[in-house]
Amino acid sequence: PGHPDGACLDADGGYWSASVGGSCVTRIDPDGTVSERIELPLAKPSMPAFGGADLGALFVTTIGDEATAPSTIRASATPPPASNLTAAATPSTGKAKEPRRRSFQ
Repeated sequence: PGHPDGACLDADGGYWSASVGGSCVTRIDPDGTVSERIELPLAKPSMPAFGGADLGALFVTTIGDEATAPSTIRASATPPPASNLTAAATPSTGKAKEPRRRSFQ
């Protein structure tokens, strides 16, 4: 449902994509199978990213009219705090990036 907007990878190679207009984030396995869908109380989730000390939280920003609300809230959902960042629990953890080494000559 909706349109993809932003994505991130988890530690197992899963591709997490936000669904603007679909009120969810979806996990796609490396073989292309949709293995997880997390419903969110937002109409326009965008740009998921893993964070937290153990990379166990999936943070999702929202798009829309942030002047009055973080996004269009679905009528049946409890609105999140007034911000444009929401956290979702997942069975996955994020993939830590390897530090880059730069050489300046």
